[in-house]
Amino acid sequence: MTKEFLIVLSGLVNLLLGFFVYFKNKRNNINRSFFIFTFVVCLWSIFLFLYIHPIIGNSLLWIKITFFFALLSTPSLFYFICVFIKKESSYYKLPIIIYYIIAALFAWALFNTDFIIKDVSSFDKNIQTIVGGGLYIFFFNPDGILRFMGFCSSY
Repeated sequence: MTKEFLIVLSGLVNLLLGFFVYFKNKRNNINRSFFIFTFVVCLWSIFLFLYIHPIIGNSLLWIKITFFFALLSTPSLFYFICVFIKKESSYYKLPIIIYYIIAALFAWALFNTDFIIKDVSSFDKNIQTIVGGGLYIFFFNPDGILRFMGFCSSY
């Protein structure tokens, strides 16, 4: 079994766990936020598999979608953690809104320019992502914003 299949399997197991927790109590905000996070992780793992083994489309499209879902995983995890530790919504709403504004700019650049991902190269059954210009360095910095805001608000 290849590692790509294990990635999809772990994503599906996460989704099943998310469904199990959600259906235990649909009205519980912790259960809902956990399900949202597991759903995003499951989709990310499926798109990562499709990047390596494109059934439809091409690898470039799938790696861009994979990066997009990587952007979505951070606020869903942050939301779950805040709900789980019973923080007030005023604690996490503004950081998540700021994150989505910055992430929307990165998502636009991801799909409409080659500043983040330029191309995909395939050599001897190995697929490599060719990064674009300087924006790739800053791509995951929205994650750092949430961590920094959480760190500052804890003191």
